[in-house]
Amino acid sequence: MEVVNVAADVNGPYPNVSALLAKLATSQTAGDCYTVQWFRYALKREPLGRDACSLQRMLTSFRNSQGRVRDLVLAVASADAFRYAEKETP
Repeated sequence: MEVVNVAADVNGPYPNVSALLAKLATSQTAGDCYTVQWFRYALKREPLGRDACSLQRMLTSFRNSQGRVRDLVLAVASADAFRYAEKETP
């Protein structure tokens, strides 16, 4: 099994699953990852350089809301990258 380098805000031993979940709930690293995953899901693609402003607004909104998913969904839906996404051709 390969060892993955983990960010400092989630590093450490966890005596049980509840302790791990509590740490992840307050982790900026986990929140940022969650935000990027929402971006990928909503736009069905990886973030590009042109998405930097939209993604930054989403990250800021989620952080400022203290991790409320409702606020993240609203930030995704109101992001320029989502609102002006190129349509797929059939």
